[in-house]
Amino acid sequence: EEIQPNKSKWLVGLNQNGDEIWRKEENRDGLYPVPFQACPNGQVITALSSMEEDASYVTSYNHLGEVIWERKLVGRDVSPIQVDQDNHVYIAAGGMNGDRYLYAFYPDGTTKWKLKIPSPLGTKVETLYLGNDRSLYLTLQDKNSLFKISQANP
Repeated sequence: EEIQPNKSKWLVGLNQNGDEIWRKEENRDGLYPVPFQACPNGQVITALSSMEEDASYVTSYNHLGEVIWERKLVGRDVSPIQVDQDNHVYIAAGGMNGDRYLYAFYPDGTTKWKLKIPSPLGTKVETLYLGNDRSLYLTLQDKNSLFKISQANP
């Protein structure tokens, strides 16, 4: 089956030679994808934002394309996904009501912590970066807000 650009949402697993080993189609209506992130343990983390509800979904797949875990997040505006050397997953999401949260998940999908980010109404999370010091750096679209979050004490 041929993949049609802009008509389907696919996640395709490739081996080191570039050969397709699996593919998953996202069939839920009203969702748009966010760039994925690979983990050191081989999992692939994706996020999909809902146009029909004020929510996003972050999903972890194994090397065979099977869903390991999926979590629903508050808000459809999501940041890039970050993964640390211990396979913890970090993603920020915000809703139409102005609430913004930074989520941390263990490799098995359980919540490590959830932190509310103070932000002006309608301001989206622009950047989420994992620094060499293992701190998370988050900027908002207003260009005036920079947050540094220590993983040891969020």
